[in-house]
Amino acid sequence: MPTYYGVQGYRKGQRGALLEDQPVVVKDEAAALRKAEVLAKSRCGVVAFVREVDAFDDYSEPRFLAVHGEVPEHIADAAYIPY
Repeated sequence: MPTYYGVQGYRKGQRGALLEDQPVVVKDEAAALRKAEVLAKSRCGVVAFVREVDAFDDYSEPRFLAVHGEVPEHIADAAYIPY
């Protein structure tokens, strides 16, 4: 199964709502983590994630690799990473 690594940034809208940036596709987990760290300097929130893609182009639920700053609540809940 192909693996899709991505980074999603968030910024604040005029009324304070979180707005999504266009997701950025990267080649591997290390690149996703680096890109998330860089984007976190200019965005209010960023997530790095990985998804599997099957033969029918169906995507698995994302597995979150990193979360920085403020992200939508449903992502923050799903991305809980115990330390």
